[in-house]
Amino acid sequence: MSMSLSNFMSIAALAMTMAAATPNNPANNVEVWQDPNYDFTQIRKIFVLPVEANLEAGQTLIPEKQLAKNLELWTLSGMNSAIKKGAVIVKTFEDLAKDMNFIYGEYDENLFFQRALEMGYKGFVRVTINQAFKTEHIAESYRTYTEYREIEHRDRWGRLIEVTRIPEERTEYIPAHDVTYLHTVCQPQLYLTEDPNGEYKAAAVCTIFGEYQGGQVLGAVEKILKASLKSLFTFKNGLKPRRR
Repeated sequence: MSMSLSNFMSIAALAMTMAAATPNNPANNVEVWQDPNYDFTQIRKIFVLPVEANLEAGQTLIPEKQLAKNLELWTLSGMNSAIKKGAVIVKTFEDLAKDMNFIYGEYDENLFFQRALEMGYKGFVRVTINQAFKTEHIAESYRTYTEYREIEHRDRWGRLIEVTRIPEERTEYIPAHDVTYLHTVCQPQLYLTEDPNGEYKAAAVCTIFGEYQGGQVLGAVEKILKASLKSLFTFKNGLKPRRR
């Protein structure tokens, strides 16, 4: 049974809420929706808008231009891992704008989507990604556990005869503390160029939520971008996914 757009939006919202509400169960979650009534074989050219990123956890780790370039490369990598090489032309917003300038003699922002459609780009991808640290306060508690003390029994020549294990109950005090989690959500969406402000025809939502152990937070951004774009363009009729 096909999933409706409204049902997908509800499931996507629920997936993100559940991930945030269950920090003790880190989840890698991907949900994909495709319009069952649209013939995706029509799409042979796609362009990608600059990634809309709100990276509270890693926004300032590298220069803004380098970050934007990395986001673009990771997005294209995810798409290319699913789409058969040569089956669909994929261009960045910047490269398409350069082509327009060459063909039309100038770049006109107001005519961008109209001219993109004239050039055969029937679809485009919009990607939003959000990443933030979330902190949970853990109240003080006690943990009871059993340790076993071993007693060796030896004969008068010092040879080991047997070992007796004696259970001893211990109680450990765990003081109140904070636990930091890294929450990353990526939502790529495929729109029709003829209706850029309309509803998307395919979408994915990918969530990674887990305890932050230190290290490079942008690694999660790269992973989620590639995974979500690959999911969006896998098994798409007409986009010819790669053979595995």
